[in-house]
Order: sequence, then structure tokens, then C-alpha cells
Amino acid sequence: MISLINWITMILICALNSVSLFAQPTSFENKGICGGGATTQPAISPHNDQLYYLTSDMSPIFQSLNAGEEWNQIPYYQLQGTGQHTKIEFTSDPAILYSFSYTGYPNPTEPKKSLDGGVTWSVLGSDPTNGYVYQLFADPSTTNRVVLCDYNSVYISLDGGSSFSTAFTTTTNSIYIGGVFWDGDDIYIAANNGEAGGSAVLWISNDAGVSFSVESINGDFPVDQYFRYMEGVKVNGQVRLYAITMISTWGGLNFSEYWGPTREVLRLDYGGTWQSIDGNGLTLASGGGSVHPNIIATCTSDPEVVYLGCYEAPGMEVYKSTDGGDSWFQTLDCENTNQNPNIATGWIGAGASTYNWWWAGPVIGMDVANGNSDVIIISDYMSSHHSRDGGASWEALYTKATDLNPAGADTPDDLSYASNGLEITSCWDLHWFSADTIFASYTDIQGFISDDSGDSWSTNYSYPSNYNTTYTVVPSPDGSKAYACVSDKHDMYASIYLTDALIDGGIGEIFESSDNGVSWSSTYDFGRIVMDLAIDKNNPNRFYACIANSVDGGIYYSDDYGVNWLLLPSPPRTEGHPIEVEVLDDGTIVAVFSARYDNGEFTASSGIFISTDNGLTWLDRSAIEMHYWTMDFEFSPDNDSIWYASVKSHWGPNNNEQGGLYKSTNRGSDWVLINGFYRVLSTTIHPENPDIAYVCTQDNLEGLQYTENLTDASPSFTRVDSYHFANPNRVVFNPYNTDEVWVTSFGNGLKKGTTSSVSSQNITAFEKFNVYPNPAKEHVVLSMGEIQEKVIVQLTNQLGALIYTETYEQVSQCTLPLNVAPGVYFVRVIISGTNVMTYKLVKQ
Repeated sequence: MISLINWITMILICALNSVSLFAQPTSFENKGICGGGATTQPAISPHNDQLYYLTSDMSPIFQSLNAGEEWNQIPYYQLQGTGQHTKIEFTSDPAILYSFSYTGYPNPTEPKKSLDGGVTWSVLGSDPTNGYVYQLFADPSTTNRVVLCDYNSVYISLDGGSSFSTAFTTTTNSIYIGGVFWDGDDIYIAANNGEAGGSAVLWISNDAGVSFSVESINGDFPVDQYFRYMEGVKVNGQVRLYAITMISTWGGLNFSEYWGPTREVLRLDYGGTWQSIDGNGLTLASGGGSVHPNIIATCTSDPEVVYLGCYEAPGMEVYKSTDGGDSWFQTLDCENTNQNPNIATGWIGAGASTYNWWWAGPVIGMDVANGNSDVIIISDYMSSHHSRDGGASWEALYTKATDLNPAGADTPDDLSYASNGLEITSCWDLHWFSADTIFASYTDIQGFISDDSGDSWSTNYSYPSNYNTTYTVVPSPDGSKAYACVSDKHDMYASIYLTDALIDGGIGEIFESSDNGVSWSSTYDFGRIVMDLAIDKNNPNRFYACIANSVDGGIYYSDDYGVNWLLLPSPPRTEGHPIEVEVLDDGTIVAVFSARYDNGEFTASSGIFISTDNGLTWLDRSAIEMHYWTMDFEFSPDNDSIWYASVKSHWGPNNNEQGGLYKSTNRGSDWVLINGFYRVLSTTIHPENPDIAYVCTQDNLEGLQYTENLTDASPSFTRVDSYHFANPNRVVFNPYNTDEVWVTSFGNGLKKGTTSSVSSQNITAFEKFNVYPNPAKEHVVLSMGEIQEKVIVQLTNQLGALIYTETYEQVSQCTLPLNVAPGVYFVRVIISGTNVMTYKLVKQ
């Protein structure tokens, strides 16, 4: 009988002639800085308090199998967050989970269910919201009861999502559920009906969800306030509900509403009245203090323990009660002057000169393990932290354990931090100063620099002024300097920053560095948003800059290395929203103008324009489909007359739904749509092969796309499913090693994939290897046929999470223990440092 490895070998050898030498990566590593963006809804498994989930406002959903030491990401095509309310909901069976997900148009947010512990997710058989789920809650004591809502109604399923009935409804279009407490046949739903001035009510079912009745608030519950959060426990047979209340302009509360002097913390022993439980260690702003409560969390197995996540300027506070709210004590105090007394920080913390606790802001999410009240996760605007000893000590979750800074000391500046997978902010571009030194342009956190080829990142550089975003870094033709385009406005032309009202107030500069990005000085302060810079390599004193402003924005020109600038005449149709400028070999200037949104519609001011007289006059080289939201221009590396334009579909009355990838073979005189992707952000062509390209799409589950026949009239594209984030920004090839494919993203930091051809040398190296038994139960044997000097063996699950790794030396056989749940896994074997083979393994 032919062995598995010999069968694989024969298949691979037969395929060699047809496999590209530039094949797409089979996996991507998280390589950027972690943190930097909001995490919204933590969740701890009641079956295993080492299993954490975190959601983010930028849509990635993260899973940790080892209490936050490392994070892997659920692929977006399985489950993708939709904002602040997406959360993983557990049931009585650890394999059965519920949540809701962005699933693309025309039904953007649908309820989903997992039957294999979160590896794969399927849309529920029934969705009463028709693709507009706003919140979802599952009963942790069963597997078949689910409550969800849209903006008008609340629905309940008693059969695992196969069908739903209406629990209750309103006409205000702003239902918000503060929480659901399940107690057998009794179900308590804290809801806001959305009427102005407060409309909090309790909806209660005493027949397992078949019918609901409404109870008005009473006691100390202010009549003009809403439920912000509600949780419940059972204390000696008594149902006890806890709530945080607040005033809001509408019922559907946002996590950004974290401050307000009129909040209350309340307790209801059901059958009695709501009672205020502040005081005795907790002084709220409503009572003359300075604490703003934001979220409350309880523990089923320890019902007298209550945690309160708060905000007190400048940052997070956590209070704890061990007697059901009768008294409180503080377990976390994020002051910028207290040297982090009980918290091991990452790069955010007290004493840091740039990223102190002000950046993290309030506690916006919290969860307590239902089987262990000592385990708590909190989330905020920049990071997440946890405690595993009841709040006595805390640790950052966005930092590798080896990089944590000790508690009781200021957070140092300029240290380097490696990724543990929890990357939650936008990265725009990469620039290599050398093979080792890379600068990453980020949103919100400005930029980070690496001196070890991207393995770790620091703020060990100095801008003359701090800005929110660096959009790109551009080298001079001789490499002696680099120039950074910076701004105080982020996410330009993404979906929000499209109007003059939001853009015109922005400021920015061009900075320059001549020491590999360590120190920077101001080249020119435009007092306007700077999006891009191009330098004419034939006349390196000539600079062209994209400046965004409806009054005096456009393409600016300098003939003295950026010292003085002149606004060039505006290209036809444009209205001051440029995004990109390039100078071709013959001196032709190509300018890209992006979207402008005004009075409820996009204006026809976008497209691609060229000038052959140094910007004095311009020609419109745009297809009509490019008039509203063009994002990127790319030309073929072997022929700068072949152009590609990346265009996003939009909404409104004007020529919408025209997104896609367009191609011209005559410098824009004619264009043809070569793929109708819904929204295309950028295209990157392999620098050594014009047939290879990556296309970054957004908003319709098309993700990162790849082609090996771009020059064909109708190139074929495949989704790169090994890249697990829905919204890549740009692919950048490492100029020192084009086998490295780096991907920046709109909300998931930075990933690196490595391409390599399937070589006969690699196959030969594994000819004598075998993995058996397969399927296996307690262990699996890796037989190598002959003694290997060094072998690295890794076991991963289907999400790519590393479960086991071991290095063996001078062995011809090794045994891997399989202390894992039944399912599909992968054994990855690395020999000689570079030869890699992966085997699929089934654990029975």
C-alpha cells in the first residue's frame, strides 16, 4: 500500500510544472503592534476559564486558548463582528455557541451558530430581522434558547434558531437590551423602548419564553433613565438583578457614551423595588463624586461577587463587592501618576510619555468567568486587560508575557513589543529603510518602527509634533532621506471622512528623516491633511503633494525639495479631495482624487487625471464609473502605460454600485472592468512578475484577492482564505525579499505571509516521512526514515492556533501527545530551517 507521504509526493511532483513560482502564502503571521484600537465585548467560557473571546469595533473576533497569552482570529468568512454589540454567547454545551455576524449585502447582519466550539459558523435557519440583527443573547443553561432584536422588536427562539416568535415590539426604532437573565422557565429582559426621556422596562416570561408581560421600573430607578447594563444571579433561591442606568438621547446606547453625571448603580431583589447601592466605598458622580459607572458583571457560581467597570478621568477604574453591593472596594485605578500599582502593562500605562491611560479611556466591556469569580476581562478604547486573582493584580492582554512591564513601575518609553495576535487598529503603509529597519504607518497611534525586520515594534523615533495618523513614508530617489505624510484626521475617504465639514478642519505636515527614521524634522507645515507625496526621480528637487481641503486642497508642487510650495491648477471636476500622486518615468504626473459626499450624495469629483506639463494643465483619464469613489492607481512594473484603477461602490442616487478593478492599456484613454468586486481599496502587482497581483477589497466578504494571470483579458481571481481579516488596506512586498507578502489592514494591524514554490528539493526532503496512526486517539507518531539533525514539530487547530510545539535533535522518530478534543488538526514539520510540510490529522 502506498504511504500517505508518498502519495502526497507524487501529486506534488506531478503538479510542479503548473505551480507558479510565486504562489500565494498558505498562512499569515500577525506581525504588527498589538492594541491601539477598541475591544468591545469580552467573553470567558463557563466551561474553561482559559478560553477567552474578544470582539472589536473594527470587526475582527479573537480567540485565546491560553488565557490571553496568544490570540488567533476567527476567519471573517466564518464570523465577523458588526460593531459594539457582537459577542460570543455560550450555552450548556461547550461545542454550541451563538453570535451574529456581518454577512454582506443585502442582509448585512445575520444570526449564526457554531456546533464545533467556534471553528465553523452557519447562519441560523430562521432570522426574523431579515439580516438586521442588533443584539443577541443565548441561554447559558440550555442549547436551544436565543433572544435577539433588531431596532423595532425582540424575538425569541426555543428550538436553537430554527424558528422565532415575537417577544415584544415598539414603534420607536430604538430598542436596546440592557441584559437578559435566564432562570429556568423565568426569563428577565431589561429593555429600553426608545421614547424620549427614558423608557426602561422589564419584560418577564414565566413560561420559558412562550409569552412575556411588562413590568415598569420602580423604587430608586430614575424615570428619565435607561438600562445601560443589567445582569442577574440567584442568591439562596432569590432572583437578584443588578443594573446601571443612564440618560441618553435614544434607547440604542453606544459604547462611546461612557461619561455622564446622572448614572446610577441599582439592585433589585425580584418582588421588591430597585435600590441604589452606591456609597460605602463607591461615590458616584451622581452623588457628588467622580466615578462614572459603565458596566456591571456578576458570577453565577459566586453570586455575592459583583464587579463594576467605570471611568474616572483620566482612565479606567474597577470596583468590586463581595457582599452583593452592600460595600465596595477599588481593585484597579488607572491614574497617570500612580506608577501602575497592581497592573503589568504593555506600551500603554502610567508614566508613558505618549500612550498613557488617557488613551485607554473607560472600561467599555467586562466579563467574569461564570465558574470562577476570580477571572475577569476588561476592555477599553485601546487595549484589554485581565485578572485571574479577583482583581488583586492585572495584566495587559495585548502584549506577550515576555514583554510585560512589571507592576509598580512607570511604563517605559521606546521599548519593543512583539505581536501576540491581538492587533486591533488600522495600518496604512510600510517603508523599509533597510532589511532590518521598517516604519509602519498607523491610524490613531501615528506610527511604529522596527529594527528586527518586523518581529517587534517600538515608538523609538521622534516626530517634531504628534499626529493621529501617518499615511505613508516616501523615500528620496537616492535613499538619503525619507518623508512622512501625517495628519490629525484618520480613515480618510473610508466611509465617514468624505464630507468637507469633517475634512476641512484637518491639519497635517510633511516630516523628513535622514537617519533611518529615528529623528524627524518638519519639511513643511501645510496646516491641511497631507495624504501622499511623489518625487520625480529624474528631477529629485521636484515634489508633488496631495493636500485635502475643499477650499485650497489639490496637488501642490515644490521645486526646491519641499521648502516652498505652490498649489497647481485643479484637474477638471475635482473638489479638493486628492488621495494619491505618482510621477512616471517620462515625467507624466498621475493624480487620483477620491470621494466627496455632500447633501446626501456623492459628487462627480473623483477619478484619475494626468499632466504632461508639470501640472499646469490636466486631462481627465477617468471612466464614468470612476467619477465617485476611486481609491488607488497602479501601473504594471514592466510597462507604465498599463494601468489599474481600484474603485469602490457607493450609495445614493448617482451612478452607484460601480465598484471594481478597472484596466487601461493606453494610459487611461480607455478602460475595461476586469472584475466587479464590490469595493476595491488597492491593487499591488508583484515587482518581478506582472501576472501576479493582490487586490484588497472591503465590505462584501471578498477580502484579499489573488491572481496569477493579471495580463489576461479576463484574469481569474481567488480569495486568499489564509488571510483571515475582511478589510485589507494594501499589500506590500518586502523589497529585500519579495517572497514576503505584507498586508496592512483597516482594523487588524499587520500580517506577513511567505510565498515559496513547491520544489522537488522540498518534496525529496520529506520522502521518507510518515505520520501514523491517522485518525489517532492518544498520540501520533512522526517517522522520519533517517536521523534528522533538527526537527521542529507543531500542532495547530483549524483556526491556526498553536497548541503544541517541540524541537527534536538527532532523532528519526518522535511521538506527539494528543491532549486535545476530537476534531481536525494539522501537524507542521520544519527541517533544515526552511523545508516545511503540513499533514492533516484527525483526532478521534
